[in-house]
Amino acid sequence: MKTPPDIFDDAFLRTNAIMEAKQALGIEDRYRNYYQCEECDVEWTMLWSCGCDDECPDCRKDYTPYDSVNLDEDDDDA
Repeated sequence: MKTPPDIFDDAFLRTNAIMEAKQALGIEDRYRNYYQCEECDVEWTMLWSCGCDDECPDCRKDYTPYDSVNLDEDDDDA
């Protein structure tokens, strides 16, 4: 299995740009989505406002999360 991208990788910079844009628009992350690329065998996690598709940080192919955790529900359980 490949390791996640290096912090100086383009995918890391793209992720930071997405996070900054969501903050500027007031979009709250409510789901932690888990992904695995079938082509590259890369696994990654993203926070989103919904259980939505994301691009593989390595090959840019779109994937649906294999699992999503509703962060609001986790808060209620504590």
